[in-house]
Amino acid sequence: MPAFVEVMSDGSERVLYNRPGFAVFTRRERLSAFSGGRILSHWHDDLELLCVRQGRMRCCINGEKLEAKEGDGLFINSCQTHGFERAGRGDCAFFSLLIHPSMLGANAYLRENFVRPLSRNDAFACLPLQAGVEWQDGILRCVRAACEAMDGDDPAAELLVMSLSFQAIAMLTRHMPEPAPLAMETDRRSLALRRMLGYVQRHYREKIALGDLAAAGGLSVSACCDLFRRHTGQTPGGYVTRYRLERGMEQLCNPNLSVTEIARSVGFASASYFSECFKRYLHMTPLAYRRAAEKERRGA
Repeated sequence: MPAFVEVMSDGSERVLYNRPGFAVFTRRERLSAFSGGRILSHWHDDLELLCVRQGRMRCCINGEKLEAKEGDGLFINSCQTHGFERAGRGDCAFFSLLIHPSMLGANAYLRENFVRPLSRNDAFACLPLQAGVEWQDGILRCVRAACEAMDGDDPAAELLVMSLSFQAIAMLTRHMPEPAPLAMETDRRSLALRRMLGYVQRHYREKIALGDLAAAGGLSVSACCDLFRRHTGQTPGGYVTRYRLERGMEQLCNPNLSVTEIARSVGFASASYFSECFKRYLHMTPLAYRRAAEKERRGA
């Protein structure tokens, strides 16, 4: 079954940390595990470090489009809107390390002198990490080692992961740019997009008018459309449809619900239109997907 990024009502990802009370998340993942090989635009408070194990990844971070190839990676700062998709026809496998700022700012000195200057640096939303650059390769090694440690049986894995996280953040801090002059317009647009994503995730079961979506972000309709295209690579309507399909895919795993019931519960006017969109984006019918998901569960 495809994986999902679970989002809350404000559009932020609900990060499912590896251990309760330990706000660090590591994973090995493939983009093919997500519907259409794509992770929809979202954001979170955590600082994110990615390392591509295989293939190529295309990323859209606050409207900036970046690619990372095998061996390279990305740093994505706190509260930045971002999404991922495969670049090319092959799959993309990657390591991901998410670190909540609270884990780094254990005391006021660290928080005020290191964590806040990095996580709130509006000139440092993201950074491509290249294996050919010594200090960036050091960060990529930390990401790989942290993910491998959490997958293993080391009783001190959490301590090792924190050590590696601090090493990676120290290297970023040494090389981060000076904060830019306060960019009010950039902040306003970022906040508007997060509000609109949250609106979709709260109201996807209902009819969503473009004007209502724009109003949620305090924008004109044209500005709303432009912001979605720049930051998600999709039109507002395209984003809403993909989001509804992902919620529908989750419900198709429940054999007690009919396709018609599911279609209506996720905001489609009819089962036929739900099926039409499902085939367009996922290249199979809802019933074929349900059979494949059931077969996978039985084989697990």
